Amino acid sequence: MAFYQGLFEQANSGFQLLTTANQPWVAETARYMLIRVSLNQAMENALDEYNMFNVDKADKEQGRRAVESIDAYLQAYPKGRYADSARGLYRRAYWVIGDENEVGFDWGESNQLEALINTTNQFNGKPIPSWMLI
Repeated sequence: MAFYQGLFEQANSGFQLLTTANQPWVAETARYMLIRVSLNQAMENALDEYNMFNVDKADKEQGRRAVESIDAYLQAYPKGRYADSARGLYRRAYWVIGDENEVGFDWGESNQLEALINTTNQFNGKPIPSWMLI
């Protein structure tokens, strides 16, 4: 519940504890959620009143922690339930960090245009109509 209330430190502590749960799906989900916590922490002070992202205000250290969390998740669960999602979150983490060389390029996506569309959708929260792509 802490995660959805924006209590990210509390959520982080709870998910850290759950990474050693006896139920494998709980441990895996907790490790994945650590990625989401870091990304939310990285972005929480970088949105203006219109929810526009300002990369200069992002917490770069939290963005780097997100990358480390993605690496750890994929090392532990290379074919895990959330592996595709975790790979997709590399784009967001590198975008938050401001690493333009890594954003949107071949993190499991074979089609670069599709990767760009997916990245845009992640940040805008709205799909791009196909008619706008022509």
